[in-house]
This record gives sequence, structure tokens and C-alpha cells, in this order.
Amino acid sequence: MNVRRGILTLWVLLLGAVVPLQAQFTTNGCPGEVTQQLNGFTAGTIAPSLICLIGAPNTWALGVAYKVTLTDTALGTVSTLLQQAPQSDTIFPVTVPATFYPAVQTPGQPDPVTISVQVIGQPPLPPPLTGTFQINPPLAQGGPIFISTVNTAVNWILFTLGTQPYEDEFNNGNVPTGMNNFDPTSNTWTGTPNETGVYQFSVVPTDAGGNEIVTDQAAYLVPVPAVTSLGPTSTVVGSAGFSLTINGSGFV
Repeated sequence: MNVRRGILTLWVLLLGAVVPLQAQFTTNGCPGEVTQQLNGFTAGTIAPSLICLIGAPNTWALGVAYKVTLTDTALGTVSTLLQQAPQSDTIFPVTVPATFYPAVQTPGQPDPVTISVQVIGQPPLPPPLTGTFQINPPLAQGGPIFISTVNTAVNWILFTLGTQPYEDEFNNGNVPTGMNNFDPTSNTWTGTPNETGVYQFSVVPTDAGGNEIVTDQAAYLVPVPAVTSLGPTSTVVGSAGFSLTINGSGFV
């Protein structure tokens, strides 16, 4: 009995001495390499996602049950999962229910989420380990139609929301001359187009949360209108309504 108590005391001390969690996330399963890490999930996801908590060696005890509490500090959503089991002494997979991240509190801003992992058992228990991740707002289509006057500076918003930093890629299509070089880190495209016409193109943005969309855009570059004559050129105050004919060029 004394030996058992001594082992339990030593085990509690070991649990209480572990370092804070280093959380790694993926919507496809626990990552095998650092390059596969994501920093959160996307709001509106309809399927549960697997979060993998990675700790130092001997962070998790095999055969020991844990209580996992997830709290969205912006929405006030709390999800408590009981009887969670580690995969190894360094990897702890936890299923995050889809109902936990239906939306974000503020469009364009991620919601921070805290994770608390507590041993289930009789006290005294070690303090819970904690980690964080975030619920990311989804990317949204910009435009999709831009109407601009030729030889006038433009600032086309290609996409919105998501979580910065962005990585944008020109997919296909054509654009008028006069546009600045395409910036793969920005959600806007600036320039002073100097050709009239209709131009169609698409871009593929990816955000920090690993979200990706394909956006189809259309730019209408219209000429500067010019008026050459009006008919009639005048009318009497108080007279009945009439049709005014405007002659010129550049009307779209």
C-alpha cells in the first residue's frame, strides 16, 4: 500500500512538472511534419476536425483518462470532452466537434480558442495543461465585377476576410496594360489601366489558415465620355417635361 502511494505521488509530481502544450492542428489528421501544421480551423466547416496536441516527451500518460475543455473566448462557446486518451506520450489527438466553430464573432478576425487538459481522477491532481488555437473566418470572393474609367487609378479588391498573411496566385485570364505587378501577398490589385475593353481573369488566394478559393473576376474598362451636343439646348421654367438628347462618344 505504501509503495502504491509512493508511485502515485511520484506520478502526480511528474505530471505537474511537464511543460505547457505546443498545439499543432490539421483538418486532415495529426501532422507528421512541422510543414504540415495549421494554426486553426475555418468557421463554417461542416465536419469534425482533428486537433493534435504535441508536448514534450512524457507529457501524456498512456492509460490515463483526460478531460479536454475548449473555450472560444470571443463567442463564449465551451465544449468539454471526457475520457480522451493520448496516442503516445507526446501526441494527443482530440476531435473538435463541427458545432463548436459555426461562425466567428467579428468578420475578418479570428476567434482565439483556449485548450485545457486535465487528468481525470481523485485529488490531488496536477494543474491542467493549456494551449491555444483559433477559429479562422473563411475567405470570400471580391468584386467580382470592376467597372473603371480608362486612364484612372484603380484599386481592385480581389478577395476579403480569411486570416492574414495571404498568398495569392494569378490563375488565368487577361488584364489591361497599365496595371501594376501582381502582388501575391495582397488581396488588392492597383494600377492605372490604359486600355478599354472587357477583361476576365481568376486568382487563387490562400490564407494563413490554409483556406483556398478560386475567384472569377471581370473588369470593364470604359472610355471617358465626351458630350458634343444637346437637344434641345434650353427650355422654359415651368414647362412640361421633355426628352433631352445627348450626343457624344464614350457612352457605355
